[in-house]
Amino acid sequence: MIRLLMLLTLCFPFAAAIAKPTEADNLFVALYEREWQWRLREYPQLATAVGVHDYDAELGHVDIKTQNARLQWLKAFRKDL
Repeated sequence: MIRLLMLLTLCFPFAAAIAKPTEADNLFVALYEREWQWRLREYPQLATAVGVHDYDAELGHVDIKTQNARLQWLKAFRKDL
């Protein structure tokens, strides 16, 4: 029991720090969410596989125009990241 209390005491400062997200944390979460939504739209089979059924009636495109657009989007995402 003493060990558990000691462990909780040691971990508490870290838990308090985690509970207060910084501006950078908020920006990263927003960037992550934007990328994830894009990924679900671009890859409807992935969306279905992870339980998002908004794109069930669609198939992903693999033509060169779509691949180039994805590449440009990913380059912009990498720059934002």
